[in-house]
Amino acid sequence: MRYTGGSNLFGSWAETLMDSAEDRSQGTIWGKGISLALIVAYVGVTCFLTNSATFISLRPMRLVTYSGVPAAALGFAYLAAATFMHCHWVWSSHEKYHGYGTLGKLLAATAFVIALLTFAISGLIGGLI
Repeated sequence: MRYTGGSNLFGSWAETLMDSAEDRSQGTIWGKGISLALIVAYVGVTCFLTNSATFISLRPMRLVTYSGVPAAALGFAYLAAATFMHCHWVWSSHEKYHGYGTLGKLLAATAFVIALLTFAISGLIGGLI
């Protein structure tokens, strides 16, 4: 299955991502779908347990430590990203469970967007107070 619409930049990126799900080797499943997803999930759980998250600020370029709602939102975003990676490289590569992988990726992407919106809104409100 190949993505053919949109601009060349997005098309090539989407095609590369979709092709990576077709690789059903054990190295890809364990390396990316489980190990990499667990590392990202560990960072997300750490954000919840410590109630702090370190993230990159672009202007000026530096590391910023957040606490409270922004930290929880970043932790949730990390967990959603880990879920997306797991569904993409483990479930989407299997013919029988491809539908579950697609549903999981859709829910994880939705959760990721909600978490980033929560992070942005709480950061704006926190900056005004």
